[in-house]
Amino acid sequence: MAGFGKHAYDFHNGRELEQITLIVDYPCPMLYASLYKRGIPGYGPPLRHVSQVIEGNLARARRRTGLNGNHIRPWLQAFPDTHFYHRTFARPAIQIQAADRAGVDGWMPFNPSSTYDVNAIQ
Repeated sequence: MAGFGKHAYDFHNGRELEQITLIVDYPCPMLYASLYKRGIPGYGPPLRHVSQVIEGNLARARRRTGLNGNHIRPWLQAFPDTHFYHRTFARPAIQIQAADRAGVDGWMPFNPSSTYDVNAIQ
């Protein structure tokens, strides 16, 4: 079972990461830089700091839950964000590298249209 949650930062959105980890095998935070319209603490525009968004969230998730990277599987953004920014998103390869550096052993791309460019993740 995989838990679906937004992020490791506590924005009081009703999702308690610590509670989710008690009932799922792998919490799966959504780490799309485009979700952080105002950025994350310490960084400005999220699309200029994609690696920091991903690595920072995963480090924070590990601290909050006591889990190692093998038990967290992030969703990564595999679609352009036309709603907030009206431009393209960070290449999936950049996001994958950041997740790998953070010590996870897997990740999942997400595209609401279910269309994926296999070449983009290599």
